[in-house]
Amino acid sequence: MFCNPPYGRQIGDWVQKGYEESQKPGTLVVMLIPSRTDTSYFHDYILHGKADEIRFLRGRLKFTDEDGNAKDSAPFPSAVIVWRSPDMGQSLRDMVLELIRSEAMTANEIAAVLADRGQQVSRSDVGPILTKAQAAGKIRNAGKRACSVTGRSAIIWTAESEG
Repeated sequence: MFCNPPYGRQIGDWVQKGYEESQKPGTLVVMLIPSRTDTSYFHDYILHGKADEIRFLRGRLKFTDEDGNAKDSAPFPSAVIVWRSPDMGQSLRDMVLELIRSEAMTANEIAAVLADRGQQVSRSDVGPILTKAQAAGKIRNAGKRACSVTGRSAIIWTAESEG
């Protein structure tokens, strides 16, 4: 379900409803809302692992009229919130492998991308996943390069081709 709720005083009720609906089996809820991280609804229903993903949009949303002509920009930043029912939740292992299927990354880069998506994860969470995936033949060491997070030389990881 996708919802772009009205941005008035009742938005907290909409966010609460989105979270509650996401707890039902087989449910995925995606919501576009203002990025107001200081609100109680943000803390109660989004942060601290409640949302599966938080994607902060860069810049401000731009609106168009019915003819597709550019209009005003939103006066606030926005975020896309994703909640998955417990039976649909993607494991941290699966998220790590999905990331390095598309791009070779260091462990710190993986942790940073996942943190940007709202996951509470650190480099120490990612390392054991990479070690086990390498032992299982799912990923490989693709050499070293400067890590974009630390600036130091680090191992980059990539997924083995499925074939």
